[in-house]
Amino acid sequence: MKGKTGIKVFIFLFLLAVVSGGTYTVLNSKETKKIGYETQVVRRGTIEEMVSSTGTIQAKGSVEVLTQLTGTIESVYVDFNDRVRKGQLLAELDKSMLLLSLREQEATLRKAKAKAEEAQATYDKNLQLQKRNLLSEADLLSSKTTLESAKADLESAQVAYEKARLNLEQYAKILSPINGIVLERNIDKGQTVVANSGSVTRLFTLAENLENLEIYAQVDEIDIGKIREGQDVRFTVEAFPDRKFTGKVRQIRKMPTTSNNIVNYTVVIDSKNPDNLLLPGLTATVEFFVNRKENVWMIPNAALKFSPPADVAAIVRRKQFEERIAHLPKEEKERLLKQYDEAVKKGSTGRPNSQVGVLGGMPFVPGAGRPPARSSSGGSSGSGVMQNRNTMGAGAQGASSGEARFEGKPIWILQEDGTVSLRYVRTGITDGKFTEVVDGESLEGLQVIVRMKQ
Repeated sequence: MKGKTGIKVFIFLFLLAVVSGGTYTVLNSKETKKIGYETQVVRRGTIEEMVSSTGTIQAKGSVEVLTQLTGTIESVYVDFNDRVRKGQLLAELDKSMLLLSLREQEATLRKAKAKAEEAQATYDKNLQLQKRNLLSEADLLSSKTTLESAKADLESAQVAYEKARLNLEQYAKILSPINGIVLERNIDKGQTVVANSGSVTRLFTLAENLENLEIYAQVDEIDIGKIREGQDVRFTVEAFPDRKFTGKVRQIRKMPTTSNNIVNYTVVIDSKNPDNLLLPGLTATVEFFVNRKENVWMIPNAALKFSPPADVAAIVRRKQFEERIAHLPKEEKERLLKQYDEAVKKGSTGRPNSQVGVLGGMPFVPGAGRPPARSSSGGSSGSGVMQNRNTMGAGAQGASSGEARFEGKPIWILQEDGTVSLRYVRTGITDGKFTEVVDGESLEGLQVIVRMKQ
């Protein structure tokens, strides 16, 4: 009777344990499912690695027209956006003072010419007298010196006259040095302009045309190594936010500029101006093409930064560890699981076990060995993007003594049943929003977690 009673008690306790364990599993599953996650499907696409900067659009071949003379503007013949030809009259200075200056220099020239002729006659006369010994060598030398001085004064007067004539006939007229278009006009009739001083007036700014433009972009010293001549460029301007323009790098200037302890280098970009939409002075947001890959597996960058709550992560990692050692004998598995739990516990107190480390965010135990090969579609851990290799430890015997190492970056997957699994992926290039996954076929169609729902 006692035996039957004992058997009944044993069965009751066994059923209670099973029910309790099942209840814990169900509750744990329900607690996990209560957590909401935002996910995105792993898919193929194109990733473009870019370097971004800003720059200013300028007209290519622009010329600033200055004044050679100080004076008052008498007439202006062109306006903004006018097309001009080389040698065309753009503006004129008042010539009244220039005409008076020319007349003054003309009089000075005639006076200098008369003195030179007089000095020449005196010298010729004294030369004849000296040949007849009627004049000393000293007197002859003096007359020769007077003649040379008069010739120099004549030459100086001739130069002054030519300068006055050029000012009147040429420099008083502001002519276009190129065929082009007037971008800027800074003068009006009656305005005084100044030459050869610190306040030189820029009368006009001309450009050869607006069909070819150039951008002066400032590139940070961190990114300048990725820029090369001939590199393709894409840019936008706020004036046409829905339009994208293209160009090519023509020059990388080696002289840096420093502002607020930030070192930049000027990169000159050539660009066409379709439909003449772009205007000089516009600010361009520039993207330099560093690398481009098409039809690659990619995941959101947010997925690489996401980590689930600590309790969920602990459950997933322990399950993964159990799968890694599933091929070992029962006693060995129990020993390693015990060491794993101790490692997690001591790791949380800041006192890691000397025999247990962390790889890929998950504790590992020497002797755990290589996990069995898994198909890309089986299990929660998946080996399609998780690379494993053995490293033989000191004193280890056999293949089972290696340390399974996880290469790559962890991502978290939301399974169809609402549970979470962990994968490790090797990444490639990024465009700032998405990152390439190398050999990511096993991730096709999976829901990668990017954040928790609020």
